[in-house]
Amino acid sequence: MSLAELKDKVAGLSSTERLELSAFLADLEQQNEVEFRKQVDQRMQDMDAGEKMSMEEFERQHRRLSIQGR
Repeated sequence: MSLAELKDKVAGLSSTERLELSAFLADLEQQNEVEFRKQVDQRMQDMDAGEKMSMEEFERQHRRLSIQGR
């Protein structure tokens, strides 16, 4: 389903249904933020434990991941 189709469907919902959908979407965002914070916390702990990389290694990995994502 395309975003345009989804928007059309949402426009047809009652105000109660849209409110429930809004709460659902807000909850999804909160879950994503919680997971992101956990990942950042873990990476910071790893760095504190000495697991670091040089700028050159970072750039190599970034290039590798950028190529894979294409």
